[in-house]
Amino acid sequence: MNMKELEAKVLAMEQALPDQIKSAVREAIGAMRGALVADLDGVKITIEGLNTSIQDLRAMFEEHRASSDARLAEHGEVLAEIVPKVEARNKSAPEIRNMTDADARRVMDGDLRGESHRDAAEKIGLTYAQVYSCRLEYTFKHVHKTLRDEVEGWKNPWAKKGR
Repeated sequence: MNMKELEAKVLAMEQALPDQIKSAVREAIGAMRGALVADLDGVKITIEGLNTSIQDLRAMFEEHRASSDARLAEHGEVLAEIVPKVEARNKSAPEIRNMTDADARRVMDGDLRGESHRDAAEKIGLTYAQVYSCRLEYTFKHVHKTLRDEVEGWKNPWAKKGR
């Protein structure tokens, strides 16, 4: 091969080189495009699966909400029946508390001795039953004994005969 032939071959190769590079780049782009399309298809499938899961969760949530609402309505009906009964029983004391010895002395021989059972209970924040039980000597017997021993001539005006 002479120099002219070698130069001609190199020129031919130089002219063919851009075409080969273009072809290789096109092939690489095509391969990458195929890989991206496959990846996008996988992402689409994943998103569709997530959407299905979300819809399933929404359906379960709505079902749970409906059953909870039904149970709450049932409990509300029961409470609507019970609350007035409880409140009617304890009208004289909206807040229930235990009666103390000091309370017993007040209703027996203190500032509330002239009040009715109900009025005394309302003023002191107790129930009618607590005042009634104390005054009729069912409870706080030690307070009654103390009053009889300490207060000369003290007699329980509410005690039933024979006590």
